[in-house]
Amino acid sequence: MLKINQYIKKHFYYVALATLIFVNSAYSKVIIWDLGDTLLEIDQLAMAGQIGMGDLFFHSLFSWSSPIEIKDQVFKILNQIKKPTNRPHHPTYNEQLLPELICNWLEGSKDSQQISKEVNQFIDDPKNSKFFSSDRHKRIIKNSIEAMFNSKELAKNMKPIKSNIKLLEKCAKKNHKLFILSNFDAKTFNCLKKSRRFKKVFQYFKPENIVISSDIGLLKPDPKIYDHIIKKYNLDPKECTFIDDQKDNLKAAEKAGIKTIFYKGTKQLEKELKSQKLI
Repeated sequence: MLKINQYIKKHFYYVALATLIFVNSAYSKVIIWDLGDTLLEIDQLAMAGQIGMGDLFFHSLFSWSSPIEIKDQVFKILNQIKKPTNRPHHPTYNEQLLPELICNWLEGSKDSQQISKEVNQFIDDPKNSKFFSSDRHKRIIKNSIEAMFNSKELAKNMKPIKSNIKLLEKCAKKNHKLFILSNFDAKTFNCLKKSRRFKKVFQYFKPENIVISSDIGLLKPDPKIYDHIIKKYNLDPKECTFIDDQKDNLKAAEKAGIKTIFYKGTKQLEKELKSQKLI
């Protein structure tokens, strides 16, 4: 009896550890995160500085336009440079179709230099002066597009959403398998990964578990991109939850059998993660 008790005490630690690992693995899930506007966001102050703070201020003052209107005007110009194509699953941003040039950039079929050349040719062409209310307006549009497509500058103008990184950390502590599935330009993404500012974001993801649209030539909400991640990593869709801020992307994921969370804010995201027992 004494020898049995000694054996149990000696091996209790290993039995407990094995049990803990088994329990954690039995309840671990797969969480697929979007990147832009979910884990990272634009630093509006930094972006305004690059576009031209003075120009933005005086343009808003005299034309009564807002930064949202500037974005709409940028989209309008980009759509003039290259007309939208009949994509069966066209990417959207806040339920607005992304311009074809942005789609080309995010799927890797055109790089930022090619796009910048096309943009500058269009803006500098006197025939297109009708699109601009003033020289200041023209500079703002030109600088806005430059800030959008310049990989190094775009990376500098982004910042982590710190409150969401804390939720990401909680997911990691639950031993869930964590993935990124994002419509992103490869050059900008590489700039982000090299930056110390984003170290806390990417430390929770194995490099091989990051799927970027420009690396595979597919864009959300194309069903093929969800098939790609499921097949490549041999995932069970029923065990997966996808977090994104665009409704169309989530609808496509749901059709693939993946549970979803429509990201609207940190408190709501935390509540949803808890309801699915992921944290």
